[in-house]
Formats: sequence, C-alpha cells, structure tokens
Amino acid sequence: MKIEKHKSKIPNVMKKDRLPGLSIALVDKYGVVWSEVYGFTDRKKKKPVTFDTIFSIQSMSKTFTATGVMIAVQDGIVELDTPITTYIPDFTVNSRFEENPQERITLRHLLGHKAGFTHEAPIGNNNYPDFPSFEAHINSISDTWLRYPVGQRYCYSNLGIDLAGYILQIVSGKPFVQYIKETLLEPIG
Repeated sequence: MKIEKHKSKIPNVMKKDRLPGLSIALVDKYGVVWSEVYGFTDRKKKKPVTFDTIFSIQSMSKTFTATGVMIAVQDGIVELDTPITTYIPDFTVNSRFEENPQERITLRHLLGHKAGFTHEAPIGNNNYPDFPSFEAHINSISDTWLRYPVGQRYCYSNLGIDLAGYILQIVSGKPFVQYIKETLLEPIG
C-alpha cells in the first residue's frame, strides 16, 4: 500500500521541520482509511499526542470561507466582482498606491489573495494572545496599509479571507460560524 511509503517519511519530515507532534488522517468517501499520531504536544516531550489531542486547522479554514462565499454567490446574496464597500460601506484601508482602494476591492480579490493586504491585522492576529471580537479584528484592518495595488499581485493574507467571512456575516444577518454551519457543514453531514 502506498500509505506505508509515505508513512515512513513522516518522522524525518517532523525532525526537519521541528514539529514536536502531529495527527494525520486519510479519508475517502467511505470513511477513515488510515490515521495515526506522532510525537508530543510540547517540545519537552512529556505528553504524547493522542487521537483526542486538539489541533488548530489554521488556513484549512480558508476553504470553508471560500466555499461559503461561493454558496452565497450561487444563492444571489453576493457577487464576486462587486466592490466590498457595497456590503461594508464604512470599511477603509490605507494605500500609498491610490486613494480609496477599498472601492475597487472585490470578493474575487479577497478570495484570490489579490487585494494587496498585508498578512495580519494589528488586533486579532496569530501573535495576539487573546482574540478580541471578530468586529474589533475587522475594524483594525482599516489601520493597515496595502502592500501592493489592488489586483496587481498575489500576496497571501489572512485579512482578505477574514473580510470575506465578515461580509457573509453582514449579508446573512447571522454570525459567520452559524452561516457556515447552516449552509455548508449541515448540508454535507
């Protein structure tokens, strides 16, 4: 089985990337094909990773947001090429390239990482120990400066996806988590 070939590489990858522990699962339409845990939950190697260890899914959540946006497009709630200020009129962002860049940014730019945003916002970023409200995080994006002109370059950014999620919250009238649960997760079981 090809799993064995890849399975044997995991300890070396963990060592190379300095990963203290991980959990892995391979799933097909019938269920779990293979799952295994490796290493420890901390660098002191005192507590082993188990099948019950909780890990953050990090950027895999971007897929949920993008799919939620596409469902909203399909349902006629939003349009990919409409400026985001149509949905969040008070949103602004700083730019040395042009005035009022927010009037050109679309959901397509946000989902494609082409809005020009920096990677993180001042409030509610990966280095922020206590995550504030979603609204406080979104509001802090207005304090950032675009790294590139809107639509000109790919630049990986959490901010665009966060804004897309916030737009879903605004247009649906439901908290983002509830919108994703009801429109995406529950229908697929």
